[in-house]
Amino acid sequence: MAKRSGARYPNGKSKAWLLEIALSARDFGCSLEDYAFDLGLARAAEAQGTDSCLWTEEASGRCYVDGLSLHRSDQRLEIIETGFRFVPVANRIFISYAKEDKKHAERLYRKLSVAGASPWLDTKNLKPGQRWQAEIEGEIENCTHFIALLSSRSVSKRGYVQSEIRRALEVWDRLPDRTLFLMPVRLDECSPSHRSLDAFHRVDLFPRWKPGLDKILASLDLK
Repeated sequence: MAKRSGARYPNGKSKAWLLEIALSARDFGCSLEDYAFDLGLARAAEAQGTDSCLWTEEASGRCYVDGLSLHRSDQRLEIIETGFRFVPVANRIFISYAKEDKKHAERLYRKLSVAGASPWLDTKNLKPGQRWQAEIEGEIENCTHFIALLSSRSVSKRGYVQSEIRRALEVWDRLPDRTLFLMPVRLDECSPSHRSLDAFHRVDLFPRWKPGLDKILASLDLK
């Protein structure tokens, strides 16, 4: 997965064209006044040759628009030859972890990203000025999968990670039976403090990462 930028998107369309033709104020997630203002800026930048279009090129070859606050967080804007199209975000994976396991969480985030998923991690996805608690709760409600990283450093610790797991269990309880949603992933030999997690088949990332990671990717239909 690579971040790209240029005066135009790979299909030759400009940001002004994207805002004016492909999107509406509703899609852009703002008021009509703000939408008109942003469109005006894009038009002016295009006329001056200073506009910058941002996109992500994934290993699959597909490209997606970056740098726009779209109305629906469960959809992405894919760049196609004829323009743009909204597509569902598959494998929106929330990674829950204790701060002591931050390096493991960020490693898993990178592996999932490279495999084509859309993982969410606070250190990677929270933006300055956002209300972090509301953002986290919203992501748990809207994610397609929830990975709970468990370790001997975190299972007995009080903190927000425990409330994240409780919220994920509440979401899972509203889903149809047999839905794959909550995945306990152990980093070492430990027992979950939430007894409800015992009902879910777990994955171990020890003593070696790769076998456990392969199981996670297979469950998510990722390579």
